Formats: sequence, C-alpha cells, structure tokens
Amino acid sequence: MRKFREWIANFSSQISKIILFASSYIPLLVIIILQLIQALISESKGFEYTKIIDWWNLISDTNNSIVISIWVLMVMTIGLCWLLKQMLNHSSDENLEHDLDIVNVQNINAQYITNYFTVYIFPFITLSFITFSGVGTLLILLIVIGYVYIKNDLLYINPILNIFFKFSVFTLETTEGDTTIEVILLSKKNRTELKRLDEISAQKIGDNVYIELSAK
Repeated sequence: MRKFREWIANFSSQISKIILFASSYIPLLVIIILQLIQALISESKGFEYTKIIDWWNLISDTNNSIVISIWVLMVMTIGLCWLLKQMLNHSSDENLEHDLDIVNVQNINAQYITNYFTVYIFPFITLSFITFSGVGTLLILLIVIGYVYIKNDLLYINPILNIFFKFSVFTLETTEGDTTIEVILLSKKNRTELKRLDEISAQKIGDNVYIELSAK
C-alpha cells in the first residue's frame, strides 16, 4: 500500500511538471496567435481594424486553416491557464509535504526571467508559424527543451507563476540531517518575510524544487 501511495505521488509530480512546462509557453502561444492574426489580415482584402464586422468575418471563416489554428491555440492557452490554476489550488499529497528550515534565502527572480527569454522566447520569434518548416522546427525545439526542462527540474522558469499567481523564486539554504543543502522555493512572500521565519511548510514538486503550502 505504501509503494502504491508513493507511485501515485510520483505520478502526480510528473503531471505537475508537464503542466508547469507547458504553461511556461503561454506567452509564446500568445505571440504565435498574434502572428497568425497578422498573417490573416494580410490575406484579407479591404480589412479595416475599426470595423467589428470585418473582425467577425476574419475569425469565423472555419474553412481557413489559419483561422482554425488560431482557435486551437486560443483553447490551448485558456486550457493551460485553467490546468495551472487547478494544480496550484489542489491539496498536496502528504508524502510530498516538508518543513524546511530556513538558514539563508536569496531572491533569483531577475536571473530566471533572463534565462526564460533566452531559452523560451528568443529561439522562436524568428520562426514562421504558417510554414511546414517553421512548425516542424518549433515542435523539435519544444521536445528538446521539454526533455531538459523536466529532467533537470527547471520548474520555476515560468513567468506565468509570477505574473498571474504572484510567486517569486528563491534559493533557500536548509538543513537535511547534519548537512546544509540548497533548494529552489516558490513563495508569495518576499525575502524579508521569509528571513523572519525559522521554517516553512512546502510541497516538493521536483528533486530540489518546493512550493510554499500556505501560498497555494
């Protein structure tokens, strides 16, 4: 029974990783949607930005593959936001709950935001998403980055957590037996508030990544 609970906890952790990875690309999905809309407008003769009827005719043409792509991406974006919200609001598994002693804490928001744009946005902005080669390149890059992201627990590289859910990213020095180790902590508290605490309750979502329980 214990092994089964551990398997459930591990499976739940893997699902959380996938959701966190996929949701980190919500800004890119929005960029792709805007590019496709611009491509659609370029194809439309006599389109006027100020006319609602022109916009309706533009996005309601279900015979146009670009229109279908736009709707699919919009549904994906909304769906990922919903899944991320459900994951963050879901009660944690007791097997993944930990009380972490706070030895030292540092805010690394600026560092991870720089890494995010370098790895998750800049490689894609020059691609054309209306060509087969562009879409193929996108999928290959997503698979490679996704593998590295999940394997190395880079779960905190996600601006959606900060923009919409107000989580900040910290490196936290904590004790494990007689050893001091460094982990990543996602928390809605600021550095000053964390430094006032002796310990914090958190859920483990990766090998060395934790999310504050009271913030969920």
